[in-house]
Amino acid sequence: MKLLTISDIHGHFNNFPPQSLPEADVVLICGDFTNEGVYLPPEVNKAQQWIQHMAARYPQVLYILGNHDLAMQNDCFEQEGQAIQNIAHKVTMLEGRRFVGADLSPCFDLPNLAEEWERMTADATVDAAYFDTLPPADIVVSHCPPFGLLDEFRHPGSGWHLGSPGLRRYIEKVQPLLVVFGHIHEGSGETRIGNTQVVNVAQRYQLVEINDP
Repeated sequence: MKLLTISDIHGHFNNFPPQSLPEADVVLICGDFTNEGVYLPPEVNKAQQWIQHMAARYPQVLYILGNHDLAMQNDCFEQEGQAIQNIAHKVTMLEGRRFVGADLSPCFDLPNLAEEWERMTADATVDAAYFDTLPPADIVVSHCPPFGLLDEFRHPGSGWHLGSPGLRRYIEKVQPLLVVFGHIHEGSGETRIGNTQVVNVAQRYQLVEINDP
């Protein structure tokens, strides 16, 4: 199964022209389509047009929203008869694999961000509860990174990790095949933890292949 993974477009849809992206069986979009959500209506309109073009090319498009997608509803891109689905905190089965989305991001060190943006929490207990109740899956589409993995803000080696402890514990417990996310732009890259491939695709795309079950 070929998965085309994308995150943190932030309105720059020209950087991701559907006709120029690689072939894939499923597209996974990890949020932050926009910069300010409904407060910039032209940007939301562009997002809707772009994802429609993606759905016309690819068999399945699974997505979550990010903290910058302000006041946008989870089903904002879904239309009857099209294979576009928001998978936040729910499982979708495709080709024998379980996909689940996680759209919550922590901001423990910058609690005011929880008031300025959406789908964020400064409360460690909220983060823990969210991921403790996330259904087990083979592929996780998250907006934020797991704590300590591709989550350093500004400069690698700075020690300022902004990832989710809850997601890190989920990975260690469930051992999904793949966790893909964005949010921390400076953390773009990939690594592994146990049996899990961990990929930060902030402001870019990456094709990931998963072997058949």
